[in-house]
Amino acid sequence: MTVPPDVDTVTTLLAAHVDRSARCASISRAPSGNSQETWFVDVEGVDQPRSLVLRRSAAGGTLEWSDRRTEVAVLRATAAAGLPVPRVRWWEPDGGTLERAYVVMDRADGSGPDLRRATVRRTLASELGNLIAELHQRVSPSAVFEVVPPTVDATRSQLDFWTGRARASSVAPPIVAALCGWLSANLPDDDTEAVLLWGDPGAHNVLTNDRGEITALLDWELAHAGHPLFDLGAARWSCLGHLDRDRLTDSYEARSGSPVDRETLGWFEVLACVSRSVMLFDGVDAVLAGRSNDPNLLGLGLSL
Repeated sequence: MTVPPDVDTVTTLLAAHVDRSARCASISRAPSGNSQETWFVDVEGVDQPRSLVLRRSAAGGTLEWSDRRTEVAVLRATAAAGLPVPRVRWWEPDGGTLERAYVVMDRADGSGPDLRRATVRRTLASELGNLIAELHQRVSPSAVFEVVPPTVDATRSQLDFWTGRARASSVAPPIVAALCGWLSANLPDDDTEAVLLWGDPGAHNVLTNDRGEITALLDWELAHAGHPLFDLGAARWSCLGHLDRDRLTDSYEARSGSPVDRETLGWFEVLACVSRSVMLFDGVDAVLAGRSNDPNLLGLGLSL
């Protein structure tokens, strides 16, 4: 269940990991996000950092199965490559006094993009395409994963994983099974070199300045190694109704230096639709089964 971390407990952790004089002044829940618990921690007693983010594994929800270990490894590898990601301060795989695995990071500059502004939308579409391409070019998947599978195997593994979760859901409609069947029958068979994938790219997982320039890439819990068009397809799907998807794709192509096969890209957009739908169903299942009382998920559970 979603219970705020105790201020005194966090103060003890700050003293151990940041500075002996550091104190937790307050803790507040981030206004968005439902996959994990994200808390803003205001720090007193030290000059820096003044604000941290405590990201704790959710007791139940859309991605309760995901692993903070992989997330931390990816954050460190991408930071080393110069990409704009939050700095990891420390993490605890078994949760310790906070009960569930968590990671503490610096709170990055910027805010959620103001998608009401046309200039922000244009800039963000280009920036997103550029940074996805830079991730694929600058960070080797072997920096994170001991074994990097062939691209076709990685794609099949992703499809099998989401198909299995869809079948296990108590609320997934039949159309999801039909889409999984279509994806299986049309699996891409090209041998493109595997890259490190963000897994969940889009305007919902970035911070920007007031011009729409990206200041931080967030939420790496779905990171894995695989086909580069997994990320581009997921980004295009997440941009529906918000960003110019062709602008994003053109930006990716220009920065990567390679043309994108539109048929394969379309396949990965369908996979993104399926996987994001399954995440929603998993969240509803968690609420209905009593594993979560997260306010961001309660509305989903009560609507069904």
